[in-house]
Amino acid sequence: MLFGLLLGEVIRTHELKADEERVKGLIEEMASAYEDPSEVVAFYGSNKELMENMRNVALEEQAVEAVLAKAKVSEKATSFNELMNQQA
Repeated sequence: MLFGLLLGEVIRTHELKADEERVKGLIEEMASAYEDPSEVVAFYGSNKELMENMRNVALEEQAVEAVLAKAKVSEKATSFNELMNQQA
């Protein structure tokens, strides 16, 4: 739930909208696993609920990319035991 709230805030802050090319790509990628991908793509295109679900997936990906683009990553050497014994 917290992750969803954070993503929602990132989407609002960056005024993100689902990239329709990304949505199309997600549908085509998913459809490629089926015997007749064009039929699956057409089915998604004709179903508003499924299209909205795919737009949400694309929007979530875009929000994660926005966060990662601003993230500062630093490496720290640590042992396996130290890592496993850290308090969350």
